[in-house]
Amino acid sequence: MLDNLSLSQIARNPSESVRPDLWPAHAWVPALGIQGATLWDVAGKRHGLLGSHSWTSDRGVDFEGGGACVVSGDTADLQTASKCTIICDCRRTSIGVNWSHVIGMRNGGTYQWQFRIAGTNGAISFLGESSVNSALSMNSRERAVIALVRDGSSGIDFYKNSVKSSTSSPSITDRSLDLTIGNQSDSTQGCMIYSVSYYSAILHDTQIRDLSADPLLPLRKRLPMVSFYVPSGGSTFKPWWAKNVNTLIAS
Repeated sequence: MLDNLSLSQIARNPSESVRPDLWPAHAWVPALGIQGATLWDVAGKRHGLLGSHSWTSDRGVDFEGGGACVVSGDTADLQTASKCTIICDCRRTSIGVNWSHVIGMRNGGTYQWQFRIAGTNGAISFLGESSVNSALSMNSRERAVIALVRDGSSGIDFYKNSVKSSTSSPSITDRSLDLTIGNQSDSTQGCMIYSVSYYSAILHDTQIRDLSADPLLPLRKRLPMVSFYVPSGGSTFKPWWAKNVNTLIAS
């Protein structure tokens, strides 16, 4: 994965981005470097509280031991009852046999939705009022870029490293819950997170492919445009001894 980017180098808004069409509504990105007890939302304003989690040597946060990154406050724009896309660069847990929580609104037995990896077979799945599994899976300790696209009605597209699998979508009941990343708040079955981006829109296959190749792509700054103009007559010079009269006609 391409993690060669730091907080001081990122684009701060779509106009600075090399790919403004991929600018997310929210982005939590441990791969940008250690951020202390706060996991900053570098695209929006929904910052997360980390607690005592360990930052890994490969620029991620390890949630395997329990606890979650909790994003509190008004999360109305994260309900996923309508169209949305979630992109996550993560590593599957090796602990437990039930599931690894990637991102969702769930607290104990109360849940609204959950994007997760099944512990029994590593299937990438989604939980609403019921659970649906994709045909895609992750091995224990495997790192991959996984994605979920929900059309707001009946369908879900799952992706693993841009490979696609489609299923029907379970219904979702709105509840006032905090958003949790990397783990459910009372579970020991988390995973390692390098970046999570949330879009309040449907991304298409080519966009998913680009983000699978580089999850940090929308945060990369575009290079400034530099242009030159040289007149058709070219540059003109007088002899070297004619001081202060040489003229370079170029810009």
